[in-house]
This record gives sequence, C-alpha cells and structure tokens, in this order.
Amino acid sequence: MANEVLSALPLRGDEQVLDAGCGDGKPTARIAQKLPRGAVPGVYASACVVSHAQRQFCGAAWPNLRFEAADVRRLEFGPRFDRVVSFNTLPWLPQHDQALRGIRRALKPRGQAHRLVTPAS
Repeated sequence: MANEVLSALPLRGDEQVLDAGCGDGKPTARIAQKLPRGAVPGVYASACVVSHAQRQFCGAAWPNLRFEAADVRRLEFGPRFDRVVSFNTLPWLPQHDQALRGIRRALKPRGQAHRLVTPAS
C-alpha cells in the first residue's frame, strides 16, 4: 500500500523533502529513490528507531537520505523544504497544533505539506 500512496506524491526529482515521523525509514527510502537530485531527511522521536533506519538505509548507497531523532511537535529546521510528508504519523500525536506549526516552519514559502495515509489507517 505504501508504494501506491507514494506514487501519488508529485515529485520532480530535485526537491528537498522532510519525512516527519519516518518510523523504520522504508517509506523515506522510497521517497529518496524518487529524488535523484534532491534529498530527504527523516525524523522520528525514538533514537532507537532512528538508529535502526540508519543501519538499514544510510551510507554510500543512499547519499540523499539521512535520519535524525526529533520530535515532530518541535521541528527546528527553518524554511528549507519544498515538501513535508507525514505517513500515518499525525493521528498518533497529541498536540497536533504544535506539529502543524513545526511543519509550517520547515516549509519554504511555496512549500507543501502532505499527509500520506494508507487505507487501513
């Protein structure tokens, strides 16, 4: 289902995309494959989960992909992303307003936020 949902994400291939709530990194890696001239960092609150994603997907084979431990409700990136995606994450967070403000701060002036949801969520 993730491939189907991600196929609807409009990407040119040169964007800076933030995956807010990246989990194990699999969807983030799929996005990175669509960005040969762009980049995608994934953030997740659990350092253990981020460590797992880094072991799976970081290194020379994934030069446009990285993961960091960060709380989506407290994003401090500044306006540098063309798109921010959140894949089945926002419904699990308390304080949605804080998460949405952080996402807004991370977007460039004409950037877009996308809540990607599989049919089962």
